Amino acid sequence: MGPKKPIDTDQYFVICANSLGSCFGSTGPGSINPKTQEPYRLEFPKLALEDIAKFTNEVLKHLGIDSLKAVVGPSMGGMTAMSLLLKYPSICERLLLISTASASRPFSISLRSLQRLMITSDPNWKSGKYSIDDLPLNGMKLARMLGMITYRSAAEWNQRFGRDLVPSSENRDSFFKVDFQVEAIPT
Repeated sequence: MGPKKPIDTDQYFVICANSLGSCFGSTGPGSINPKTQEPYRLEFPKLALEDIAKFTNEVLKHLGIDSLKAVVGPSMGGMTAMSLLLKYPSICERLLLISTASASRPFSISLRSLQRLMITSDPNWKSGKYSIDDLPLNGMKLARMLGMITYRSAAEWNQRFGRDLVPSSENRDSFFKVDFQVEAIPT
């Protein structure tokens, strides 16, 4: 995205809407509940993709925009884009979906369940009442690592890492140390 790029900002006005429920620019579980003056946490209402699509449409109406040239959505954004088009068929001319599906498959659902378990098993989780200064970071790190693994194909893992060992033998001197470069995946 940018001047003279596939999504040409010299030609198109680009709107990048944050997802409803995200704590980055939208009301979410970390936001203060006006009734309790405490963060919503697990009391935050559950949202469906249709809710996010409706919210996106409301933002467009607020901006005075009736239709879009295209809607681009990666991952959950792609699912939201499909929901937006189903709810409002005349909203856009084109739909560009990236790394998404019309519905989560059982394998994906099971992996997300495991990610939630990693976070809720962290002692700092405290039934969702953790302190902002003492986050369940170990569980979050493990969940992110699993996510990073699932976002790539086997072919990409083979191309990027193969079976290359870590350069330093001192990292391999213990049974639980890292042997292969792929074991040090970023989180």
